[in-house]
Amino acid sequence: LQGEAGTGKRQIAELLHNTLNPTAPFVRVDCSHAEDPDFREQLIGEKGSGGSKVEEAKGGTLFLDNLPSLPLELQQALVGVL
Repeated sequence: LQGEAGTGKRQIAELLHNTLNPTAPFVRVDCSHAEDPDFREQLIGEKGSGGSKVEEAKGGTLFLDNLPSLPLELQQALVGVL
């Protein structure tokens, strides 16, 4: 989903999620916090460590809010995990 800030992208994502798979997790990640030293670990974790947002959303929806704020290196690592 793309659009300007405040246009309801999260609400549309939640509506789609709740319509298609209401019992699965919906995990929102605000990528504007990417400068936090622990953000990478919280988002994708390390191999086998579990507990990451990606693992939390398994079988459901991972909604990446403010994705352009995510540094390119972390975007590439996320693509590798997904």
